[in-house]
Amino acid sequence: GNTFWLYHCIEKGGWQELLCKLTTGREAAVYCGNSAGAIIVGAHLETGCWKGWDNPAVVPGREVYADWEGTEALNLIGGRSVFPHMRDEYDGLVKQKR
Repeated sequence: GNTFWLYHCIEKGGWQELLCKLTTGREAAVYCGNSAGAIIVGAHLETGCWKGWDNPAVVPGREVYADWEGTEALNLIGGRSVFPHMRDEYDGLVKQKR
């Protein structure tokens, strides 16, 4: 999926609070996110910009990667961000972005 479109839909639907409530605490549900679904549970959405795979232009008013810099995600994993599909070829990129 597209990280930016997924987050836009969650934001537009007002799902942030409910997702956070349902996935934290003593009786929390298990959340399994893959790719875009993993990025949105991290601290920030910027990792969705790093490889250039997702097109931000699908979200009106936030069409370029710079529009997403500093955007906080759901932050469900202790202040960490997720960089899915990691391979050796991205080692330098990850070190640069840390």
